[in-house]
Amino acid sequence: MNVVHVSLTVGGGAGIAARRSVEALRRHGMEEVAFVPVDRGLRNHLGQSWWSRVDGMAHKLLHPRRKLFTAWSNNLSPTGLAPAINALGADLVHLHWLGYGALHWKELARIEAPVVWTLHDAWAFTGGCHYPGPCTRFQESCGKCPQLRSHRGQDLSWRNLRRKKRHVNAVARWVAPSKWLGRIAAESGTIPPERVRVIPNGLDGDSYSPVDGRAAWKVPENALILVAGAVDWAEPRKGALLLPEMFRHLRTMTDRPCVPVIFGQPPRNVAAWPEETRWVGPVGTPQGLAEILGMADLFVLPSLQDNLPNVVMEALACGCPTVGFDSGGLVELVESGQTGWVSAQRTARGLAEAVSAWLKVAPRREEVTQRCRSRFESRYTLERHARALVALYDEVRAENAT
Repeated sequence: MNVVHVSLTVGGGAGIAARRSVEALRRHGMEEVAFVPVDRGLRNHLGQSWWSRVDGMAHKLLHPRRKLFTAWSNNLSPTGLAPAINALGADLVHLHWLGYGALHWKELARIEAPVVWTLHDAWAFTGGCHYPGPCTRFQESCGKCPQLRSHRGQDLSWRNLRRKKRHVNAVARWVAPSKWLGRIAAESGTIPPERVRVIPNGLDGDSYSPVDGRAAWKVPENALILVAGAVDWAEPRKGALLLPEMFRHLRTMTDRPCVPVIFGQPPRNVAAWPEETRWVGPVGTPQGLAEILGMADLFVLPSLQDNLPNVVMEALACGCPTVGFDSGGLVELVESGQTGWVSAQRTARGLAEAVSAWLKVAPRREEVTQRCRSRFESRYTLERHARALVALYDEVRAENAT
């Protein structure tokens, strides 16, 4: 079976997860499987990627007062993606993240092979936002969008969602990496619930494994090392603005000196962070991230809503506990009180209190590492991921053969 995985880019959470799916399938014995990014592998077919540059013009022009919680995609214009995919000659096409104008919904029906689509966020069943926050209007028809600050029922979000509803049946199966995303997809009224399957992402546990990073980084022996990081902190959903305040609250909750260690691109509010913050920049290798997580007492995820964050899975594999909010799929990764702590209060104080609560019950470091690693191995290995995908592909092919 020749399977082609298609995502907009090689990077970002979705691109990384897509490449890991291909790696898992190859290790499982599927030889004819490929990852093709739109921004590189298909650009020659599509011509100039004007669609990615102009996709944001609609909501910028129609809703200048917008206040977005997350990324927004309209995908209004045809791009020629379907014939470019068809030229690859796949027996099955597995789509991933295709926002920012990469795919016009009419093109789904023009893809000749059966289509499976992994939902890396909620965009496929909303009126444009990639995460809806507390809004549930996507369960009806969108319109009066709070992120667009719209008071009109038939606004851009309503038109976008109406277009999606016409074409979702071209997808044979929808894969949700988290139970949370699978549930809201099934409840959306757009995606047929019977076509949704929950398959967690997979990770190479040899590349991401526990190491002792404290000696290499020369951190103070008694310091509380809290690690955080993101590819892009720009979205309000990522919660970067909460972290400096969280560290201020922590000073009153623990006697240990606290050292924040931040990887990835620094957020915009660098001046608000504690002076002792260590900015380590982008991390290019699994070993580099494993060393950073290996010196941490905790990984802190301030995201206000997330699917199944790759970085938390990486932290588990590296034996590092995580603290974050009770939102999205984090509660499926972190067992509160065992491999970290989950806060129901989505504020900076709530995050600080979660750190404090974990420190009161955390066992010795070796036991925490073992707990995290065991949770990873029981749920998120590449082999488990590959077996689930192969079973899904067999299901789709059998259905199309009848």
